[in-house]
Amino acid sequence: MSLEAERSLRDEYPLLAQLLRSYFHEDWYQEYVTPEAALQDFKRGVSQRGLDQTVKQLRDLLDRNLSESQLERALTHDFSSSFVPSLGGQSNVEWMRQTLRVLESGD
Repeated sequence: MSLEAERSLRDEYPLLAQLLRSYFHEDWYQEYVTPEAALQDFKRGVSQRGLDQTVKQLRDLLDRNLSESQLERALTHDFSSSFVPSLGGQSNVEWMRQTLRVLESGD
């Protein structure tokens, strides 16, 4: 993927990029016990409109049916996330779907 393509992916999903970059930074695990705790903190700090738009962006990304390697690149390079789903025994798709469920839940 070219640098231009990476920029456009970040530009296409700016709120999702902000979530993944800001809450799953290189030492996120020192701040949060679990990925779900980071997501709950995000939900507490974002407006309902921002949450709705983030959910829409994540759905749109999942609807692209990207391969595992493409999603890994999106997480680590395009969105600058330091979270690695495979360390928790999940695929990138599984973790992103779980993230969507957490963001959509009323908790």
